[in-house]
Amino acid sequence: MGRREQERQQLKLRAVADLAHARTALSHHTERASLEFAPGAIISRSIQKHRAAWIIGAAVAGVVALRFVLPSRSRKNRRDNFSKSDRKGTLSRLLSSALMGAARKSAFAYAANYFQNYLKQQFQPPVPERDDTTA
Repeated sequence: MGRREQERQQLKLRAVADLAHARTALSHHTERASLEFAPGAIISRSIQKHRAAWIIGAAVAGVVALRFVLPSRSRKNRRDNFSKSDRKGTLSRLLSSALMGAARKSAFAYAANYFQNYLKQQFQPPVPERDDTTA
């Protein structure tokens, strides 16, 4: 009976050691997952991967925000060039046209670079494999 008790004790100790090892591995993976799926990390990866979409989205959001902050002129002041609403409309058109011009230029440059790299990858001739068995 003494030998069976020793075997059971060793089995228990081995199980406890395995459990401790599994807990440390789990804590390591949990920490890694929490860093990888943090909102800041997700947004950062998304900005790096979809830069053009973020630029265009920011430009559209800026124009929409500008339209809400500075509403366009009303119909009754259409011919009055010195009214307050006319100045707001002119300012919003001036800012939104400059913003859209800059966003368009940046988006086209990014799209051209992306398309150029894509074409290079697609039409690059395959590298022949070296046969080192003859040497």
